[in-house]
Order: sequence, then structure tokens, then C-alpha cells
Amino acid sequence: MEYDEVVESGQKYLLLFYAQWAPPSLALKERLEGHNRFPVFMINVEESPKTTLDKDVRAVPTLFFMQSDEVLKRRIGYDPDETLDFLEEE
Repeated sequence: MEYDEVVESGQKYLLLFYAQWAPPSLALKERLEGHNRFPVFMINVEESPKTTLDKDVRAVPTLFFMQSDEVLKRRIGYDPDETLDFLEEE
């Protein structure tokens, strides 16, 4: 599904802001590429500076758990043991 379709449908999704030069970003990006519970959209902060500013992203990686345009949860940084644990509550 395309981003706009997911947002309009009201289903939950993940929005990852990452940078190619940040190893934690790449590790989380790789981990999410195999995730199939929710749609995942990945935004390279260097290629999308306006979106990055609009979401007030100040560090990478930043992971948003969203529904429509509402932020349900936000995680900054990467901890391989904890980063996706918050999804298990949903």
C-alpha cells in the first residue's frame, strides 16, 4: 500500500526516519525491512528535510508508531532488545 492510502484508511503503521551515515539507523532499517505486522515507511532525513522538520525529528533513528496522522508512540535511538517491544502492546 502507498503511504496516503494507509493514512486515509486509519490503520496503524510505522514511520522510520534514518540516515545512511548512522549505523544505528541502518541496523533498525534492516530490522524493520522484515517486519510485516504493520506497514513500514522509511524516510531518509537527508533526502526529505521538509518532512523531517515537519515531524520534529532531531535525532536518527526516530521511529513513530502512527494511526492516520496521530503519533501513538515515538522512539528515538536504537536498542536491539527494546526498540520493537512497544509494538507488542498493540
